[in-house]
Amino acid sequence: MSKHVNLWSPRPDAEAFAALTPNIHIYGLPLITIGRQILTKNDKAALAAADTLIFTSHHAVIHSVAQLPNTTLADKVRIAIGQRTASTLAKHNLPAHLTAPPPFNSEALLADPQFQSQASNHVALVCGVGGRRQLQNHLAVAKSPINWMPY
Repeated sequence: MSKHVNLWSPRPDAEAFAALTPNIHIYGLPLITIGRQILTKNDKAALAAADTLIFTSHHAVIHSVAQLPNTTLADKVRIAIGQRTASTLAKHNLPAHLTAPPPFNSEALLADPQFQSQASNHVALVCGVGGRRQLQNHLAVAKSPINWMPY
C-alpha cells in the first residue's frame, strides 16, 4: 500500500525528495519556486567590494557560485545562516567563517557575540528577493554600507 504525503517545500527540494522516495506518492505543494536572478554588473561590483558575505540559504550559495568565480568569493568573510548553507559553501571549497548558532536563523546570528564583535566595512547579504528584512534592517544600522544581493 502506498502512502500519500503532502510536501510543503520549495520546488527544487520537493523534486529532490520525490526522487529519493520511490515508494511514496508525493503531492508537492511548493508555494514558491526558487530560481536564479541574474546578477547585474553593479551587483557583481558590489559583491567584489564587500568584505563580508552573509549567505541566507544553500540556494543563495548555489546561485551566487554559479555566476561568480570562486576568486571573487574566496577572499571574503563568509557567514552562513544554517548548517545546510555552511555545508553547501564547504562543498564549493568556500568554508564558512561563521555559522549562525541554533536555531540557525537570522535572529540567532544577530545575537551571536562572535558576529557582533566582527569588524566589517562592507557587508553583502545574499538572499532571496524580499527576504531577511530583520537582518537587513539590523545590518543597515550596525554595519555600513550593506548591499542586498538577491539570488
